[in-house]
Amino acid sequence: MFARQKIETAARFGVKMGGIRLASSANFANKVTGFVNCATYWTKVTGEVAKQVYTKEGFAPPKSAEFKQLYDNTVEQSLSFVKSPKSYTVSVVRAAQNFSSNDFFRYSCYLIQILGCFALGEIIGRRNFVGYPKYGPKTN
Repeated sequence: MFARQKIETAARFGVKMGGIRLASSANFANKVTGFVNCATYWTKVTGEVAKQVYTKEGFAPPKSAEFKQLYDNTVEQSLSFVKSPKSYTVSVVRAAQNFSSNDFFRYSCYLIQILGCFALGEIIGRRNFVGYPKYGPKTN
């Protein structure tokens, strides 16, 4: 309680505490609070939409028998690959030979979309288009 009063008084008079002007830190706190409220709202909206889609489409969690079947198939394919890797190599080569130009174009578009999303994430993470900001002692 007393700390809040001290901060509010200091902010009113524009006193610096810890090298940061308190008026700007109060503004920052308001922005963060607004962001959290917005994120909470949209998380709830997304959850409600997902719930409606889940019930309308009749989705259900997989049963334990389906997990067991998937596990058994994976183990079986892994063992067959270990026993005869040449047959899998032949099937990969055969699939590559049957690769059409339409397939190449489609998968190239997928790759461009994935790389674009990755680049956008990098730009958001860096908060800059090129390079990372330099952190260190500031010289005035």
